[in-house]
Amino acid sequence: MLNVKSNILRPVLVGVCIACTAGVMLSASAADTLVVNQVMKRSQHLESANGEYRLEFQPDGNVVIRRKSDQAVTWSSKSENSSADRLVLGPNGNLSVRGWGRSPAWESGTRNSRVSRMTLQNDGNLVMFDTMNEQIWETGTQKAGDVSALATNVTFVSASSAFLKSSTSTMSIARPTSVSAGDVLYLAVVVGPNGGLVPTSAGSGWTLIKRCTVNTNTDTTCSTNGDDLGIALYKRTAAASDPANFTINKAPNYTTLAAIIAMRGAASNSAVSTFFDNGSGTLEFKTTCKGFTGTAGSQNVCIMAHDDSQPFLTPTNWTRRRQVFSDDSGLLIFTRSGATTVGDTTFNYDGDASTDLGNAINFSIQIRP
Repeated sequence: MLNVKSNILRPVLVGVCIACTAGVMLSASAADTLVVNQVMKRSQHLESANGEYRLEFQPDGNVVIRRKSDQAVTWSSKSENSSADRLVLGPNGNLSVRGWGRSPAWESGTRNSRVSRMTLQNDGNLVMFDTMNEQIWETGTQKAGDVSALATNVTFVSASSAFLKSSTSTMSIARPTSVSAGDVLYLAVVVGPNGGLVPTSAGSGWTLIKRCTVNTNTDTTCSTNGDDLGIALYKRTAAASDPANFTINKAPNYTTLAAIIAMRGAASNSAVSTFFDNGSGTLEFKTTCKGFTGTAGSQNVCIMAHDDSQPFLTPTNWTRRRQVFSDDSGLLIFTRSGATTVGDTTFNYDGDASTDLGNAINFSIQIRP
């Protein structure tokens, strides 16, 4: 039997509005197959005969192929957050994800073909066949890799954080939730104040993007051996074999703060810029998240380190994704869409400008698809 409740799957009747779902019950079909005039609705799925792949109609309206071994999404209709509520294999040969609007949220573009069935194969490929058992369409996902290779937009997935002051040279931080193989993980590590020699390596599997340390509140350039505040940014590509907790390097005997953000659809050629406060006058408690030229589908990220911890204000039009505070330093991460060109955003990093003024460093990044 089809791996859904039989009283929900119903035929699309020829000559009747495609939105209609009332009709004669279909004959039983294989759990991996959808036949002509059959409808899949939200929260239903097909499963390959070997149990390794599922075609899922998610509650958010998106239809995906998911590999069960690591829960990686290998294909998507990209119809999330739409009115789509059914996947229809129509008698005209077209496969479509439809809602109550006139236009489908997604379609295969195979009209006027003598379609017979659609099957999720053991290799993870979703294939449509005609009445002569000839293949007429496929997703091309045979033994497909990771979700990020299919993404057209960079999206935030989740985040995690930790901090530790001890004599050890390592610390633990959790892998963010809901991460799929192929997502890119960005790790920020902050050390300070009065101990800002942040490690040059975060440990196995992490690649250093940028590292800055300073000696005093008036420093405006990166140093390789500063002894006050330090921040470093690393990245790695998530894999199914990743542990639930990463062990990363830290500065012994100093408070070390760390945060990871997981981004889906990220490419490797992301731009990075750095901004310091100038330690005097009106900028001694303000800093700037840098703007970038608009890039379709991208995300701008601002990663902030500061000492003499104070309450933070979220900059206008940015979303705060993670914050970590100790008694003497802080780490915050903000994101915003990078699809359009935006200017620099200057904001207070000290909620009480009358006391404990310190310094701040931020890395502004444009993560591109």
